Amino acid sequence: MSDSDSELETHVLEDNQGERISIDRGNKLVLDEEGIKRKISALDYGIQLGMKNVPFIETLAIVDKVGNEEKIDYKDNTKRESYFYSNTLRNVNKGCEILEKMNINWNRPDDMLAEMLKTDQHMKKIKMDLLKQEQKIKAVELKKQKYVEKKFTKKIQVEKKKLRKQETKKNLREIENWKKSDHKNSASIEESFDKYFSENSKKSDLNKNKKVSKHISKTNNFEITKNTNKPSKQGGGKGRKGGKRK
Repeated sequence: MSDSDSELETHVLEDNQGERISIDRGNKLVLDEEGIKRKISALDYGIQLGMKNVPFIETLAIVDKVGNEEKIDYKDNTKRESYFYSNTLRNVNKGCEILEKMNINWNRPDDMLAEMLKTDQHMKKIKMDLLKQEQKIKAVELKKQKYVEKKFTKKIQVEKKKLRKQETKKNLREIENWKKSDHKNSASIEESFDKYFSENSKKSDLNKNKKVSKHISKTNNFEITKNTNKPSKQGGGKGRKGGKRK
């Protein structure tokens, strides 16, 4: 139980003379019937001006007989709060019906704010707790995002290293091939090296072009064979031109 809840409980259990009722902090609850009767008598409007009873408009008080017959487990917070809500709603609807029968206009102001049992300090604490939870959630999400970005950048770096290794191996292989070739007998080592690599690049381009041309020729042959397999409209049929004349 929070500090505000304990203060509220102490305030409710305070009698007219300001004397506090001792409460066992365990599971045992104390029922002070005399204190409750004194509180009811203090709230009693009383009959004035020799009237037999007090008009409803003077008190707007309603006793819900249906709610009194219901048995609610006071230890179950959810059922207890639900009982308070349904009981209050039933009484409000009943009061509105009585006012309509009395031809009394009533309305609820748009800016009406019901007074809460929780104090402003308690609500501030709740708000601060909610803000802290929101900040924690944002921090966790930011941490996750940073982890994903770090993992992604690490993967990119690994791929770059692989490409560099492949390129280095390729260059070393080309250098070894160049050493075995006759280009190293040229006047300049740089010229022979550049010449060797330019020739190899041309060869690779030619190989690529050959592969492309082979692919094109294969597709053309496929189209030609496909067209030759189709039956001719003009030859050998029983049509006008292909049929035998008698």
